[in-house]
Order: sequence, then C-alpha cells, then structure tokens
Amino acid sequence: MSDEHSKTRWHLLLGTLLEYLLPPVGIQVSIEPPVMSDPPKADIILLRRDTEQWTPEQKARLSDGIRDTNASHILLEFKYTESITVDALQQILGYEFFYRKSQNLKPEQLACFLISAKKPQAATLNKFDYQATEQQGIYQSSNLLLQKIPLISLNELPNNTHNAWLRCFASKQAEKKRAFQCVEPEAIGQTSLKLYWFMSGLLKLSLHTVEEDTMKIEITPEDVLKYAELLEEVGWDPIIEQRLMKLDAKYLLKSLSVKQRLEGLDAKQRLEGLDAKQRLEGLDAKQRLEGLDAKQRLEGLDAKQRLEGLAPDEVFNQFDSDMLEAYLQKIKQDKKH
Repeated sequence: MSDEHSKTRWHLLLGTLLEYLLPPVGIQVSIEPPVMSDPPKADIILLRRDTEQWTPEQKARLSDGIRDTNASHILLEFKYTESITVDALQQILGYEFFYRKSQNLKPEQLACFLISAKKPQAATLNKFDYQATEQQGIYQSSNLLLQKIPLISLNELPNNTHNAWLRCFASKQAEKKRAFQCVEPEAIGQTSLKLYWFMSGLLKLSLHTVEEDTMKIEITPEDVLKYAELLEEVGWDPIIEQRLMKLDAKYLLKSLSVKQRLEGLDAKQRLEGLDAKQRLEGLDAKQRLEGLDAKQRLEGLDAKQRLEGLAPDEVFNQFDSDMLEAYLQKIKQDKKH
C-alpha cells in the first residue's frame, strides 16, 4: 500500500520525534516548511544546524548519511511504504531547487535525503540507478539528476544508538523492536518529558498495532501521545520497558508542576524529609496549632509565655480562692527578698 493511500501522514510523526529530539543540541526542525516565497506547504522535514559543523552531541542523534554531510540545511522526505516513484523523486528535486533559491543557498549548503521505511526492491534501485554504498543502508544514484538525493533504507541501517531514532520508523517489526532497545534512555530524559511520552506512545503504536489496521486510520502526533496514557494496558516487552523506564527520576519530574508532583501522595509522604521549620513554613499561627489539644499547645512554654496576652481577670479566673491566696502570699514573700 502506498503512502498516497495511507491516511496517516508518517512524515508528521517522524518530524515530531525530531522536533523533540534535536533542538536541545542546536538543530532547528521545521515540519512541512515553505520551499518558495508563497508556496503550499511541502510534506518534508527541514533540519537547520545552528553550529558551523556537526557537534558530537548533534551527531549522536543523527543517522548515517545525514551526520556525514557538511550541509547546514537538510531536507528529508519520508516514505513509510514502498512508493519510490518518478513523481516522488521529481517532487524532492523540486523541493531542493526551490528551497535553495528562496534561501539564497549555495548547492553545498543544502542536502536532501529520501528516507524509506522499507528496503527498496532491486527493480526500483535499478530503475533509478541507485547502488549500495560502503555504508550499510545508504544508496547513491549515478543518475546525473539524482546524485544529490541519497536514499536511506531504515530496515538496513546498522542497529546502533545514533541510527535508532530513525529506525523506530522501520517497516519490519523486528527492526523496530531492535531500534527501541538501542535508544539511549538518558538522551530521552535529558531532552524533554514530551519526548519520553512520545516514544512511549510510538512504541505502543509500532509494536502493538497491526500494520494493515494502521493504514486504514489517520494517526496524528497527538494520537501517539494519547497512546502513552494506555501503557498499563499494554503487554510491553520487558527489555524495551526497562530501557525506556531506566531514567533518573529528576528528568521525569523536572517538567511537572508542584501539584502534579504531589498528586497521589498522602500527608506523611508529602512531608517526608522536611525538618520541623520547613513543615511549618507558610502556615499562620492558627494553622500551626490546629489539631493540638491545650497541653500540646502550651508544651515548652514558660509561665510568662503561657500568660502572655491574657487580661488580669482572665488570669485570676483560672484560680480558686485558696490558690489565689497562696499566689498573693508568694508575691509578698518575693518582694521582701
């Protein structure tokens, strides 16, 4: 089934993952960017590097082929199903030409890649003069027009950490599973909580949804995030679950509000680790004494502190006549001395 017959716009899902993953390391991501001064949006993904050269942090998140180019602007066209046709190639060539002209870029400043979730058939490769390169999963055409459009086959890319992000969109279930197992959980946690949940939802969608059913419905990036809410109902592969959940708690908590962090905790758990001063901070006198009986409220106070603020009649009303007489006698004795 071709991408044209699929309701799911797979480049939006791939673009959303890159939108969460790459900006923290200085790579701008645009989904469906304009390629002319007043054009319709193109179904491609644009990456723009903020640095002169790729940094180690950037290359750690980019696949083979992309990380090997010196271009600062990169256009990606993603085909989830086998649909490498004349129209598809003419389309990306048009994007390359019009975008380069609209941005006044030199040819070496812009690179374009056609990404295929499936391994291209031999007949397709021969038709467009694509041959395998020394890099596994990367094809280069000898055709004069297509020389500038390398082809990346996600099912064939080596299974390592920098290829894993794109390989999560490979068409073969076994390759997807290996890709998720290879994703660095620390990179997810250090980037954003949204990336964590997006990867969780993508995992559920990829490994627990029949591909043909996926083709019949439209799935948006928002839908992928919603899938993450159903994780407890999904029979996750324990190895993958361990890798995705192997995150320092501080990475998951940093994006939550105070209310979200405390939700579900009882009073004892909320106060755990706080000293007495911290527990009472922000409370007025009435709130601090609430729930204490008279004895507890007066505990630790000397006589003067206990009587402070009381009128004379309020003090004397607490004594009977014998106690009052004894108290007055004591005052007289104290004055003599």
